[in-house]
Amino acid sequence: MEKKNKRSVKVIAYGIIGIVLLLMLSLAGEFFLRLNPKYGRTGFEFDQHLIWRQTRGFVAQKPYAMGKEGKPPFTIRFNEQGFRGKDFKLKKEDGVKRIMILGDSYGAGLDYPDDEIFTQQLEDKLNADGASKYEVLNISSPAWATDQQYLYWTTEGKNYKPDILLLVASPNDLREAYNKKLIRLESDGRLQINQPWFPRQERIGWKLSNKSSLFQWFQTKILKKNYGDFFKIFHTYPINYGIRDSTDWDAPAYLAEPFKEVHESYFLFEKLLQETATECKTEQVKLLVTKVPVKVEYDGSYKAPEFNPQLMTNMLDSLVRAQQIPFYNMNQKLEETENPLSIFFSWEYHFNKNGHDFFADQLYQFIKANE
Repeated sequence: MEKKNKRSVKVIAYGIIGIVLLLMLSLAGEFFLRLNPKYGRTGFEFDQHLIWRQTRGFVAQKPYAMGKEGKPPFTIRFNEQGFRGKDFKLKKEDGVKRIMILGDSYGAGLDYPDDEIFTQQLEDKLNADGASKYEVLNISSPAWATDQQYLYWTTEGKNYKPDILLLVASPNDLREAYNKKLIRLESDGRLQINQPWFPRQERIGWKLSNKSSLFQWFQTKILKKNYGDFFKIFHTYPINYGIRDSTDWDAPAYLAEPFKEVHESYFLFEKLLQETATECKTEQVKLLVTKVPVKVEYDGSYKAPEFNPQLMTNMLDSLVRAQQIPFYNMNQKLEETENPLSIFFSWEYHFNKNGHDFFADQLYQFIKANE
């Protein structure tokens, strides 16, 4: 009996040692693999209301301007709420004017450090004279559209009690919100909000890919999977019409005679804007709206007679002003500059550094005129 007990103790001891060694090897592997960008943790996580948001607390090295401007990489960090900038405090300090910006990839500005993107520049400009204290909360995530921005505001954003809510709309918001079907406009005019869903295995893999570089190595080398891949989201939640847009998803929205689904996209945007305005009135928050100028409106992509490059700006201007919401025509301001294309990357459609500078300058004027 005594020998049997000794054997049992040895087995338990060996088991504990094995577990400790396995944990140590796992930690060492995790540390080593985090040095390899190939196995970096994913920067987007599943959200039960919004489908996705940027991974809370995420930190990584990022190529400056996609590595094409000759500057060294920078450290990108998403705060504890999953956005750019410092962590948000629920209660604002006394005397602070809080501005919340709802945006997409243009606002997220993932190609530049915090202090160079337009949201931080705007805060710095507003605080420059020292007369008042402003705080800008940057609620922007790539491929978010008006549907997710509305849901964020109603489920989370309004709890921060901003003084101003600034909706930065992008032309692609209309097709993305309409085609994801996260929110549908019913025939009776009501909004039908659908619960985000992915298969359980997909959600577990996604969560592990957020947390562990070791898992990233394991799924790449062993499982041959790509859990957590951002573009995989759009297999479940498509963001294009699938009509006349095989290579250019934004083209349908600029057709001089848009098809039915484009018109329905405008109706959904209009309803979401109405509901947001109602919420803002209840919360005593001033709602402002502007639109991102986009490269295809200036580079000749839509010069054929069947397109109207000014269509999106004119339609949004009309929809917003009809609800007596202040609208800032950013395209008009851009067209007053010597070269509108100078604010975009030459190789891609997002803002370059000039674009962030321009947008911050214009937003400063918009905010100051509507305080």
